[in-house]
Amino acid sequence: MEHEHWAVANLLIGRYGRLAARQAEARIEDADARGDREGREIWRSVLGALDSQGRCLGQFR
Repeated sequence: MEHEHWAVANLLIGRYGRLAARQAEARIEDADARGDREGREIWRSVLGALDSQGRCLGQFR
């Protein structure tokens, strides 16, 4: 499933560019507010993929 999180990270980069990580962080906060632990962990994984890509391609935060 991790490859799906990388795919979502790429979509966020395409849509939001350098603000992609902020979008993922906002989705983590939304999941927290709803008590959605699984959603929170998925978005944290997407954020991790963004961080990894950011080290390779330039910063997204």
